[in-house]
Amino acid sequence: MRTDRGTHAVTIATAWRALLAEGPRSGLARALDRAADQQRASGFLQVSPATLRDRLRRPLPVLNVLGVPLRRDSGGVEQQFMARRAVEEATRDTGCLVRAGTGWTLEVATDGQRLRLDFADGSGGDRGDEAAFERTIEAARAATGALSVHVENSAGLPLLGLARTAGSGLPLLLSVHDLSLVCPRPYRLAAPATGGCQRSGAVCELCARDPALPREFDATRHAKARSLLDSARHVIFPSEFLRTEYRRVLDWNGGGRSHVIPPAVPLPPSRPWRGEVALQHVAHVGSVRADKGAGIFLEVAAACRRASPSPRLSSYGGGHPSLLASLRRECVAIHGYYRAGSLVQRLIADRVDLVLMLSTWPESHSLALDECMAAGVPVLAFDHGALGERLRSGGGLLVAPAAGAGGVTAALADMGKTLPHIAPPRFPISTPAIAAEAFRRLYIDVT
Repeated sequence: MRTDRGTHAVTIATAWRALLAEGPRSGLARALDRAADQQRASGFLQVSPATLRDRLRRPLPVLNVLGVPLRRDSGGVEQQFMARRAVEEATRDTGCLVRAGTGWTLEVATDGQRLRLDFADGSGGDRGDEAAFERTIEAARAATGALSVHVENSAGLPLLGLARTAGSGLPLLLSVHDLSLVCPRPYRLAAPATGGCQRSGAVCELCARDPALPREFDATRHAKARSLLDSARHVIFPSEFLRTEYRRVLDWNGGGRSHVIPPAVPLPPSRPWRGEVALQHVAHVGSVRADKGAGIFLEVAAACRRASPSPRLSSYGGGHPSLLASLRRECVAIHGYYRAGSLVQRLIADRVDLVLMLSTWPESHSLALDECMAAGVPVLAFDHGALGERLRSGGGLLVAPAAGAGGVTAALADMGKTLPHIAPPRFPISTPAIAAEAFRRLYIDVT
């Protein structure tokens, strides 16, 4: 993809901060993933629109669109998409329009070839040029003959631009992975017990009048979101929890056009579920950020350090350097960044007995939970969002969100030296192949 000196400088600075905050193992993992990204990018042949049309023997059934770059160290949305696309490439031509710097890049795989077409004038984001974004979509459609558009996540894309794309007659499929349609800062939508907003119908108007917040808080955002949802041929959610939230918050009911398709990344075979075991190693999993519960884990770690005896504590996930430093002071072992799909083997190798997932706002699915279940490691989490929805059927323990760090500490104290028997998970864990097949059926419907 396009690179420049500024981009390289930012990359080097980010890598150096990660090395200092997360340790050499994490720094090496990030470096290897960045090298793999560069190798992947070098495998694409840059072509013109005319050449791309010539190489494609038939129109693309679907053009996938993401408002973020595709990298191995990116978030769960990008990871599950890349895993699913690898499956899809084995059976058909694929095309994906993704963010690349200030523009866009169209990646196409056809007949064993990997082709790339760059667009310099595209714009997305809530404050972006919607007309420029629409022009980019139309140019990508013209170059590929795409019969439909699948927006893999609306975050970072202009809502009206997407709705007008659907209104142009091109069938639109929309995957919704979080509450970003409701609010461009979904991490503010924390559970009420943590002091976050209540997700009331007036929240956008309230935020729009707050001078401390960016102008992208639009008083008409909910109306735009409903318009986009109504214009989509199919709307896909990662969990029943999130679909229910959209029905509640926006008073939107998609009927037969709404679907739940759990995302997935490649995982090794699941380890057998264990019975009662000695509680010797407890780990926090997830980005070390406040909204992921890092502050709560810091309080739990301090309480555990004062107790005797106490389990060994670890943290898996990159994050804020000051929070990582504070965890180290509480004798927490920092393992830092891990790539999606690699957590299973790390939990097994490090003999983790219990995982804490302490997000303060409701998760919409959690690929990390799938990895914990595959590793045979139970999870303790707050009872909200998709984590609560899934763990109620087994695989872990739940604490009331209002209980906070005290509730988690009390739960650990009640266990003592032995992790009690926890029922194995009864919820299914998806695979990229299962997800790809579910989407294939929707693509057939729109093409």
